[in-house]
Amino acid sequence: MGRRPTRRPALEPYQRDLARLIHAELDRGQRADKPPEQWSPWTHGAFAETMGKTANAIANWRNQATLHPPDNIIPLLNTFYGDDTRYAVQRLAMLRLWRQARGYDIDDAPLPPPVLTPTHSESFQGPVELVDLRAHPVPANDGTVRLNASLTISPDDSVAFQGRAVSIGLTEALLTLQSANWQPAHLSMIGEKPHDNVTRIAPGSRITGPRDALGRLNGQPLGEEPVAIIERVGGKRLTISASGTAGEEPGAIIERVGPEDGRVTLTIRAPRGSFDVRTRASPDAPVPIERAVSDTQKIILDALFQEQLTNHDERRAAILAQVVLNVPEKIG
Repeated sequence: MGRRPTRRPALEPYQRDLARLIHAELDRGQRADKPPEQWSPWTHGAFAETMGKTANAIANWRNQATLHPPDNIIPLLNTFYGDDTRYAVQRLAMLRLWRQARGYDIDDAPLPPPVLTPTHSESFQGPVELVDLRAHPVPANDGTVRLNASLTISPDDSVAFQGRAVSIGLTEALLTLQSANWQPAHLSMIGEKPHDNVTRIAPGSRITGPRDALGRLNGQPLGEEPVAIIERVGGKRLTISASGTAGEEPGAIIERVGPEDGRVTLTIRAPRGSFDVRTRASPDAPVPIERAVSDTQKIILDALFQEQLTNHDERRAAILAQVVLNVPEKIG
């Protein structure tokens, strides 16, 4: 593949977007040879060694001001994505964006189906860890997305409050899915069909199991079932701008029609009454058998979950964890 002049104004939007994408993948620690839970941000030195380049070259690739796209994108694709089918869409997107950034013609082959990519996840639990939520979207050829999620809910037995050992758990939780342009396909939302741990109610999917011996949620309630199969509202195909704008987070790809278009938000909520607070005889006691009296429970919850219970949703449920996803950039 021959070298082409890249200092052309028409290429600069694509070059900036490519730099943003490389920056995001480096910052996330994206790599095909390790599972996501073992990722850590790439240093320039480590990535340069993998690429057979200098650290300065890596810094230029990710810099939106210098606009120096790599001469050869294949080593980056192999390192970031390999041949893992989970990253097939991301690999093709980076390849096609690089071809635009380098000034090569883009063929008219159809784009892969859109896929929602996690761009932001957040825990709102403060010092107590009850919930771990992660999203794993998988695209389908019909334009829908299978929205898998890993959800673990378990008591935290390591809480200390005013010199006493405390155990806090949940007796139930609510999983909600919100989006302006995506919706669950017919009867695809978890809980709409018989499920051991989840039932569908109007506000969302109510999680009531599995439970430990004390009746608290403890385990992975969703199992292997997806949260939902989601489809565009009204079959609308979103068009995504290739250029970023000021104020966007590095790597975030946002639909230009409106600030919320294309976003899907998964949230775990818990009403005050679903918290189970127990005191322990000592930090080493194997089972927190004594249920805190209501006044004590209120004091502990107000102290440890003040922000979550103050900034609750419209149903007075504390928001404990949330994952936001976006439709990726349309290339070509």
